Amino acid sequence: MTISACVYPQGLVPDQVLYFNHENVDEVVFEGFKDTEEERFQTLYQKWQEENGQSIKRGKVTEQLK
Repeated sequence: MTISACVYPQGLVPDQVLYFNHENVDEVVFEGFKDTEEERFQTLYQKWQEENGQSIKRGKVTEQLK
């Protein structure tokens, strides 16, 4: 699962999107809009991650967001 967030109520602003590692998320409060295109993307992305995930450098969370 890919987890991202944006500022409310502005919504998706490309230079203000936050991304999270799955292990750093305790609870998803709201999932937002989902349609069949989003579900298909998630399926393809998950397959891509399984095949290529070892080559992706991940960030490490060292402190809470302020």
